[in-house]
Amino acid sequence: MKLSIPTLLGLLSLVSASDPTIPGSLFSSDPASAAKQSAPFWFFGRSLSREPCYPESAVTSSGGPNPGTAVSTSPGAGCPSPGPWTGTYSPGNSFPTYYMVRYCSGDDSWRISYNLYFSHDGMTPIGHRHDWEWVAAIWKKCDGSSDTWCRNRLVRSFHTTTQNNDWGAIQNTINDKGEIRNLGDKNKRHPLIYVGAFKHAMFDTRKTTYNVIGLDEMEFRSNDWWYFAQDNLVPGTVIDRSWNFGDATSSPPVVWDSICSR
Repeated sequence: MKLSIPTLLGLLSLVSASDPTIPGSLFSSDPASAAKQSAPFWFFGRSLSREPCYPESAVTSSGGPNPGTAVSTSPGAGCPSPGPWTGTYSPGNSFPTYYMVRYCSGDDSWRISYNLYFSHDGMTPIGHRHDWEWVAAIWKKCDGSSDTWCRNRLVRSFHTTTQNNDWGAIQNTINDKGEIRNLGDKNKRHPLIYVGAFKHAMFDTRKTTYNVIGLDEMEFRSNDWWYFAQDNLVPGTVIDRSWNFGDATSSPPVVWDSICSR
């Protein structure tokens, strides 16, 4: 049977949309495409009807570092609006996710970090100007393969440290926007990441028990707004490593430096 070119292209597209592996050459030859493969879906919560501090560009229109905003009595003061709230799963406004890709020879892995900039974190009196938070997808060779790579692990920034999930243990993963409301699916392409509403720790779970700044696992996080990182990926190399972000010391170049030890 002979297939037309449009039909063949459609089949190829279908295969690529569901294929859980990628060739090793993609990480170095086309890092932007590699970053799309495991890009997270970001979720943001609305605590006590207040908007959170929503991510934004870390770079001004003139090419310098974002000056940040002062901490206030409301978590979202001085930050961009996430957009209209129409209930849970409201589509959020666009913002950049800064990605960086690195090969780690110690365990023969490729690591892709996805970094968010916030103009401040917390609320008065607990918080500071500027905040960087991130997650990273760890890729390793698939079992028995010489150069086919599979998602292996997820690393999440968690205040001053990190937490890890095996990819199969992430609470929710999906393949595309059409599955945005799916819960409990395992070993799919993209993790659902719930950003803490105040201090912006990165979680793979929701928790809405406490509507106040929570320490560690208690931080409020929910699914009021969402945004797919794949829709606005920016190379982390646009962030000058000499820029001073105050107490926010985990800018993309700094995370890249230490990512192999995470």
